Amino acid sequence: MLLSMQVVKKIGEAFLLACVCFLLFVLLFEERIHLPVWVQVIGRMHPMLLHFPIVLLLLYFLTLWLPLKESDTWVDGVGLLAALSAVITAITGFLLSFQEEQKGSTFFWHKWGGISIAILAFLLYHLHPYLKRRKLLARPITVFISIVVIMTGHWGAGLTHGEDYLMEPISATSEREAVPLEQAVAFQHIIQPILTTKCMGCHGKSSTKGGLAMHDTTLLLEGGKTGPLFIAGQPENSLLIKRILLPVDDKKHMVPKTKPQLTEAEIHLLAAWIKSGAPLQQKIIDLPAKDSFRILAASLLSPSSPQGEGEMTYNFASADESEIKALNNNYRLVTPLGENSPALSVQFYGKNGYSTKALEELLQVKEQIAELSLAKLPVKDDDLKIIGQLHNLKKLNLNYTDVTDKGLVELTALKQLQKLSLAGTAISPGIAAQLLKLPELTTMYIWNTKLNNTEVEALQKRYPNIKLETGYKDDGLTILPLNPPLAKTAPGVYDSSVQIELKHSYKGAEIRYTLDGTEPDSVNSNLYKEPLKMEQFTVVKAKAFKPGWYGSKPLKAVYFRKGIKPDSVVLVTNEKENKGKDKLLFDAEIGDGNLGSGKWLRFKEAVTYYLFFKEPVTVRQVRLNAFVRMEAYVFHPAKVEVWGSLEKTKMKLLNTLREAPPEKDDEQGMVQPKIDFAAAKLKYIKLVIYPLSAIPAWHPKLNPAKAHISEVFLY
Repeated sequence: MLLSMQVVKKIGEAFLLACVCFLLFVLLFEERIHLPVWVQVIGRMHPMLLHFPIVLLLLYFLTLWLPLKESDTWVDGVGLLAALSAVITAITGFLLSFQEEQKGSTFFWHKWGGISIAILAFLLYHLHPYLKRRKLLARPITVFISIVVIMTGHWGAGLTHGEDYLMEPISATSEREAVPLEQAVAFQHIIQPILTTKCMGCHGKSSTKGGLAMHDTTLLLEGGKTGPLFIAGQPENSLLIKRILLPVDDKKHMVPKTKPQLTEAEIHLLAAWIKSGAPLQQKIIDLPAKDSFRILAASLLSPSSPQGEGEMTYNFASADESEIKALNNNYRLVTPLGENSPALSVQFYGKNGYSTKALEELLQVKEQIAELSLAKLPVKDDDLKIIGQLHNLKKLNLNYTDVTDKGLVELTALKQLQKLSLAGTAISPGIAAQLLKLPELTTMYIWNTKLNNTEVEALQKRYPNIKLETGYKDDGLTILPLNPPLAKTAPGVYDSSVQIELKHSYKGAEIRYTLDGTEPDSVNSNLYKEPLKMEQFTVVKAKAFKPGWYGSKPLKAVYFRKGIKPDSVVLVTNEKENKGKDKLLFDAEIGDGNLGSGKWLRFKEAVTYYLFFKEPVTVRQVRLNAFVRMEAYVFHPAKVEVWGSLEKTKMKLLNTLREAPPEKDDEQGMVQPKIDFAAAKLKYIKLVIYPLSAIPAWHPKLNPAKAHISEVFLY
């Protein structure tokens, strides 16, 4: 029996040593590791295992405090299990970190705390025979490791539940900063407190889950791994609102169900803020008087104040709050028009979430619905029978729905209707005339309908007090700009040649283009007649022109011919977020305006790339694909150095690109700086990219400058 126990112990010790070696291996080569699916499953066991080492280690520590006998062999078993569980838990945590986009100081300290516990548990097990005879030394060590265990658990809870998880019951009671309405700033005093209390636990300075950070407005505007957080003016298309409205049990729901959820008032504020254009530095009182965000914000800051000037009054009572709450889901948002207003606004999100039943459910608050938007949804004629019962409705948007005259007649019952949007529908002159008789109607939107100019003019003459919006009409006096041309051939990377096809949606518009980076004009620039065949790097700038119209804004489309790809790449950087991105600049995937897409190397300090070739190659040019968005502190690289040689230790400077300090009106968006030099045979290239060292004097100095690079081409 004793022999078998010794065999088990030896096997356990060998397995422990193997696990420690594996942990050190993945730690050393973490930037080069790509996990297969079955290994990802092992990583997800981390939350299941992490409690075992805590209990076993604390029990093992007690053996160095209690007067135990030498014959108590169970102590070795506890120590071996404690060390094994600590190392295995650290390994699974390490594997999990490859799957979840976690960054920030909280993740950093939790990661290294877990690794430290694993190594310390391994050492403690092997040193236990020595330490149990020197308890004056052993006991402080156990206290130290216990503190590391507690702090690592605290950081882990911060990653799972938010960095303020421990003190949340106390901090949650703190009140919003009291600011007079006249001084309140839209983001700082209304939106930022919501994000701070409900979102920054996972998306703050210490933890940037999914690559999203909200503690800095620049990072907030960049968004995260899945793209921009919001689209100004479009709450229905904004990721933030979509995630908030997902079912609580959905993995992508914001906020995680283990955290305090956003209140309805907070959701309404966020949606109204985005709808208002997501103002950052603008004061609340500078927004339009009837702006929904201004109304909600004013009510929040001055809850006892009456309705603001210019705000509508209603002669019906408010709906029950529980009814409104029940109607809100991930496809439908029911929002009060003001904190003290009984009127409701209803917005549906997505075709999949709309149904006749979903519309019919609104009848329980039909008295209170004053605004309803159903644009671009599969609304049918029968659905208008339901809408016809909303007799206090003032604004209705049915743009680009499937409604016809048969259903539109139901809207004649809406005696309070003021604005009706029917763009893109099959409305006829007869039903239009009936709807224009509505007593309160002031505006009807009817562009892109079958109504011709003669019919519209007759209706307008018959109802002169109602504004008929028909979109642009060439009256011979007003000059409007054309839309930019479209590139039917998607910009990007091509192998050897590409056929670049351009088009314009407006009949009779001609397209003029340039290939030298200059702005096209209507006289001297090339006239586009047929697809352009290109066999080298090409930047196409094109504008549309037509008599009686202003020329369009320019289209810029960039096409990269594949360059020489190095056999291996090494990135040297001090910035942790860029580690592991050695091959990002040579993957033939061009980044776009979504700076949080994961396709951009983002840095505030200089980075160095070493490019190695098995056989010598001839290189004469290096071209970068960079991005400039100066309002987000993203600038052109200030300097780029290219070094190279046939011997690794004898690289010489081939050329340096220095950019002039940026000006306000410099080109923004994607830019392609290049560095030319005398053609040379090279096996080793060093590329050093420097961001702007100082923010220009004309720019607000709130954040450090950054540079964004998505691809490098060697020609």
